[in-house]
Amino acid sequence: MKFQGWADQRENNFLRGGSETIRRVKLALVAAGVDMPEPIYRVQLSQPATANVAAPLRDHSTAEATDTSAISDISNQIEAEQSQHADSNLLDANAPRE
Repeated sequence: MKFQGWADQRENNFLRGGSETIRRVKLALVAAGVDMPEPIYRVQLSQPATANVAAPLRDHSTAEATDTSAISDISNQIEAEQSQHADSNLLDANAPRE
């Protein structure tokens, strides 16, 4: 099976949305009784002996909504910078041109 989709990345983060999509498709296929092939995983964990034990993993077995909203930190920084230096923005459509 092959699935394709589209997400408006102005509203959804690409990686968060992709992970949530995969999780929900898998849950829907299992709920519909579709036999999924047995996955083969190779998990390699390593950490220094003095490292703290990681927090337990979140249970992703339910279909409850997960936050896939776009991360706008950089957009907010860009807007703040542009508003401070509006007269020197070379990407402005009204900026001087040669």
